[in-house]
Amino acid sequence: MTAPIQLISLAVATVLPGICGYGIVRLLLGPGHHKTLYVAHAYLVGMLLLTLMAQLWDFAGIPLHFGLLAASLLVVAAPGWWLMARGAVDQPSVTTRRPSNSANWQFWVTLALGCMVAIHLVLLLQEVWLRPTFPWDAWRGWSPKAIQFFDQRSLSADMPTIANYGITSNVIQMWMMLATGETHQPWLNLPWLFAYISLLLATYGHLRSNCSPMHSMLGAYLVASLPYLNIHAALAGYADIWLAASFSLGVLVLTLHHDEKRLGYLLLTLLYVVMTIQTKRAGLGMGIILLVCTLVTTLHWSRLQQIIAFAVTLTSIAAIYSALAGLISIRIKIPFAGEFELTENVIRIPLVKSYALQDGFTMGPMLESLALYANWHLAGWLLLAILPAMVTRPGLRGSYPIVPIALLAGVAYQLAYFTFVSPASAADHTATSRALLYLTPLGLWWLVRMGCAVGAGHSAANGHKTAPDRTL
Repeated sequence: MTAPIQLISLAVATVLPGICGYGIVRLLLGPGHHKTLYVAHAYLVGMLLLTLMAQLWDFAGIPLHFGLLAASLLVVAAPGWWLMARGAVDQPSVTTRRPSNSANWQFWVTLALGCMVAIHLVLLLQEVWLRPTFPWDAWRGWSPKAIQFFDQRSLSADMPTIANYGITSNVIQMWMMLATGETHQPWLNLPWLFAYISLLLATYGHLRSNCSPMHSMLGAYLVASLPYLNIHAALAGYADIWLAASFSLGVLVLTLHHDEKRLGYLLLTLLYVVMTIQTKRAGLGMGIILLVCTLVTTLHWSRLQQIIAFAVTLTSIAAIYSALAGLISIRIKIPFAGEFELTENVIRIPLVKSYALQDGFTMGPMLESLALYANWHLAGWLLLAILPAMVTRPGLRGSYPIVPIALLAGVAYQLAYFTFVSPASAADHTATSRALLYLTPLGLWWLVRMGCAVGAGHSAANGHKTAPDRTL
């Protein structure tokens, strides 16, 4: 790439979705949040708007061009920016008090963690900028389809590819191709690096509402150093990073709704539901989980009802997978319908069908990926350790219960997938480790958030106070 016009087009294509998404996000989230939180959501929402605009114009039969899509983004984002310019978005303003670093050493720890995150970003930028998209997945999955979109200026592809991927990755690559006129350059994959950055900013920004800069930066560093997340940012083109980002940010928005009931939070979460479903086939189940979590959040349950629902859910999951493992057999007679049966060999649904389970199924690969091979920073064991703390500390039970619900539902969904749909793909742990990528960033956020809650309770018990801090 030598032409200056290509550099300009590349820069515009990379940042324009985030700029346009920022106006929408400020309108939906309202005032009082950390700036990194707005920026993180802005980029994801901008990419979703781009995908929806491309589908809209293609449905209308209008050829897709860079100028058309860019103008569409600007028009959609104009109301949000207009309200921001008038100051309507920032009123009424609420003074936000965020915990600060209480000791000088915490500042230096925060700085050190920030430097390590920066090193990750520099190395990933080098990988994306210099390394071509070489995985064989790319050339049987998404790259041929994106090139066909670019050549035909429409979302039609005569040459079929694997159906596992949704429209998101293809449209994003086509967008970069339309901007630069190139189809095989490594820098077409820069949006994948920015998806990685958005996850880090979201982790930091959402933690800063309740945690000190040091703890927030620790959460960002833990997410930044996730092995599979780095792989999917460096070997760009995979849809998994977009699925992980949209699901994680969607649940994080629901934690905001836990603190402040606001319609904009629910609308933003619904946008993430759409994006999650459009990423890849696995996104359908994750999108349904996110939608159910949204509905659960809107219900006004008492504390006793929440505890009962949580206990029933855990018991049901344990019973189901005990049956699949051959430890128990579940048989329930349903009046006027028949018998529901679940064993290690068969699942029989009355009035529907009887499904024979594969004899070779074992829960070993999934459990190994969850607790040994892909546990990244011992996250799986640490999350389990938080559960007793939630029971013994009353203050923790009300700390964003939607997050453990989403995590448990995600694990249950993945276990079901590798049980009924594709048990053979779990044998080498590759597919299971990739699937856990969708949940691990959110799990690490919750882990650090619970640690802050425990620390805050200890500080309050000893009479320590936190001062407002807006510097980091």
